[in-house]
Amino acid sequence: MRNIAILRDGYSDYLVIKKFLQCLFGKHKSEILSDASFIDLESLNIVNPLTKYLDKASKKNDYTFHSVEANDLIKELISIYYGCYNRFYTEFDSVTNKEIIIVNADAERLLNDRATYFVDWAYNVKSLINLSIERFYEEMVKQGYPYESLPFIIPLILFPSSEILVASCIYDITKERLRSLTPNPGLKTKVYGTHSINEAITNGDLPRILEEYLVEEKLEEIYKEIPEARMLMHSLSS
Repeated sequence: MRNIAILRDGYSDYLVIKKFLQCLFGKHKSEILSDASFIDLESLNIVNPLTKYLDKASKKNDYTFHSVEANDLIKELISIYYGCYNRFYTEFDSVTNKEIIIVNADAERLLNDRATYFVDWAYNVKSLINLSIERFYEEMVKQGYPYESLPFIIPLILFPSSEILVASCIYDITKERLRSLTPNPGLKTKVYGTHSINEAITNGDLPRILEEYLVEEKLEEIYKEIPEARMLMHSLSS
């Protein structure tokens, strides 16, 4: 059985990403991922260090790789990846390169248009996450770990939040300019009918909407509208 750990912001993000991955593996690998395939790393997340970095970097308008803020972020992320690795080991007594860790966080920043994703300030967020992952692998190699015992770590930083991924399955988000909505209350209300995630989960609307709209047939629309998800889609569908 394939094991997938998800670093995330809130519980709804975990539910969205889990359903997204189930669609990818179901369509492209004919692989059914049950809930038992997933680990919710609720006690670990990158939200605080990422938010701290974005706040400081935006004030200085410096999103380069070698700023003090970038180096601090990378160090914190590497420490979090160690925690993920140890959690995997605790759960399954071993870790292989078939295991996957999804590094997710809501950027809480508006793109307004999907083309903005390729502007330096936005794209460098993902680039820094990628750099932190490679630095983590380098540290593990120095400690003698072979690649067969290291999980595949993939970032998924969504702008502004995981609701945009679901929205792309329901609406024409470009035509309706949904990239311009704030994550809360605007985008959450548009997708789930309420700004309260607890309410959407409790009344069953959130799981119903994911089941109805976040389906294999919508993967092409996600690929078209959500550039921040494209590399993950290629990585896990090939």
